[in-house]
Amino acid sequence: MLDALKFVNRATADKSTIHAYTHICVHDGKIQGSDSKMAIECDCPELAGCEFTVPADKFIKAVSACDNQPKVTINAEGVVKVSYKRFRANMPSLNVADYPRTNFDDEHSQVVAAPENLGATLSALLPFISQDTSRPWSQGIWISDGYAYATNNVILVRSPIDWPHEAINIPEYAVRELTMINKTPVSLSISKNSIGVSYEGAWFKAQLYQTPWPQSVSGMFDKKAGEMIDVPAELLPSIEKLIPFCLDEKTKTIYFKGSEISTADGAQSAQVELDWDGVGAYQAGHLQLVLGVAKRWTPSAYPAAVFFEGENIEGVFVGVRQ
Repeated sequence: MLDALKFVNRATADKSTIHAYTHICVHDGKIQGSDSKMAIECDCPELAGCEFTVPADKFIKAVSACDNQPKVTINAEGVVKVSYKRFRANMPSLNVADYPRTNFDDEHSQVVAAPENLGATLSALLPFISQDTSRPWSQGIWISDGYAYATNNVILVRSPIDWPHEAINIPEYAVRELTMINKTPVSLSISKNSIGVSYEGAWFKAQLYQTPWPQSVSGMFDKKAGEMIDVPAELLPSIEKLIPFCLDEKTKTIYFKGSEISTADGAQSAQVELDWDGVGAYQAGHLQLVLGVAKRWTPSAYPAAVFFEGENIEGVFVGVRQ
C-alpha cells in the first residue's frame, strides 16, 4: 500500500487554491492524486471497499508508521482511522463526490497502443529540454512525423518513435514524471489538451502544451556539413578534467586547437593533448550533453552547425563564436 500511495502522491499538490488537490482520493479499490496539471491513479486492493478523500501527507505518514500493515476505516462522521498495534491516527476526509477526479479517457480522447520505446525515448531526450521561458514551445518534447524532438535552443535532438497520433508537445514536468514510472506502457489516451499513458494496474495523465514547434525543425537535419567521424573515447573525460579550471563560471568555454583542448588562457587555465585535429569553441555543458550520447559527429563543420549521431538519437548544435 505504501508504495502505491507514494506513487500517486507525486501528482498531488503541496499547496493549492483547490484544497482537494492536496488530498489522495480512494475509490473502487484504486487511489488517485492530482494537481490539476497531471494525475496518477493506480490499483490499491488493500483499500477495496473504502471510499474517502484524505490529506495525502498525513495519510502516507500514518500508513508508514504502521509498517505498511495498517487497518483503515472511516466512521459516520467522515473521520478516517489508521491503526496498527499500539499506533492510532485520525484525520478528516472530504466527500469523494467533491473530489475533481480525472478519468483516463473520455469522449474527446483517442485510445491507441503505446509505443514500446516511449519511456526510453523520453528518458534520452529529457536532458535536452529547454528552461527558456521566453520560448515556451521549447519547454517540452515535440512528437511529430515519426520523431520525438527536444532542444535547449543550442542543441536540437530527435529520436525515432512509432507515433500513432497527430503532433503534440508534452511539458517537461510530464516527461520527467513519465521517465520515473518504471513500468511498460500499454496504451495512450490522447486528446487536443491531454495525454494519458496506461500501465498494468496504473495510469498517468497530464495536460499538453498548446504551443506548437516551428515547422522548420525537421529541416535542420537536412543541412549536414562536414565529415562524420567517430568521437574519441577520451574526449569527454578530458573535457571534464578541464572544467574546474575555467575562469568564467557562467560560460565555461572549451577550445579545440589542433591536438590540444583547453580552457581560456589566463592565471587559471588547463590543457589536454589528444591524438586528433580539432577546431572550435564550445560551452562545456553543451559538450557534456552531446558527448554523453554521441558516437559520431562532424566537428570540422565549425563554425557552422555540428551534427552528431548516437544510439537511436541524432542531433545538431552550435559552438561559441570566436
